[in-house]
Amino acid sequence: MHEFDSLLAVLRGYRSDGVQKLEIAGFDKWLRAYCPTNHYNYMTSNIVESVNSLSRFVRKLPVMRLAEYFRGLLQRWYCEKGEKYKDASDDELTPWTAAKVKDRMLKSLN
Repeated sequence: MHEFDSLLAVLRGYRSDGVQKLEIAGFDKWLRAYCPTNHYNYMTSNIVESVNSLSRFVRKLPVMRLAEYFRGLLQRWYCEKGEKYKDASDDELTPWTAAKVKDRMLKSLN
């Protein structure tokens, strides 16, 4: 907290309006040092690591190009999934979903 406070004082000399917005947002909402409880004890999750892996070649792009990359990626995924199951009946499950349902059915027997 001491290091943060001293760096914040330096930043205040350059951008007091920015520091004021951070203070209004509340340090406890976004800064682990000021958080009253330990919400998370890790810095990343598998999802974050997966996204980082996907974006390793484009992460230095300007933010709008990066957003466009992710939009295209998600659109391509949904199209591929839609094509894969377009001829399936309405009640047919994907293999992943069928395995989940079976697992839950087996657990309910115990």
